[in-house]
Amino acid sequence: MAEVVELATLDENIEAYERRRDEMEAKYRDQWVVFVDEEFVEAFDDFQEAAMMAIRRWGRGPYLIRLVGEEPRMIPMSLISRSLDAAR
Repeated sequence: MAEVVELATLDENIEAYERRRDEMEAKYRDQWVVFVDEEFVEAFDDFQEAAMMAIRRWGRGPYLIRLVGEEPRMIPMSLISRSLDAAR
């Protein structure tokens, strides 16, 4: 049977982003960044690309997708659902 590995929680990923906020803003302003297991993974030009990659690699997560340089915002479930459909 495959070993189940638990990823960091969403709150832990948010804290990891906050620790690296200055670096993220210097290098990736106006890009969508993905954090998984408290680590920066990759930056993308648009949300759909970031979401599709995250969904393909980690399913429902938890992971953080954040637009660098902007205040956090809620993404409508319809956008997330389209990303899930496209990733399949």
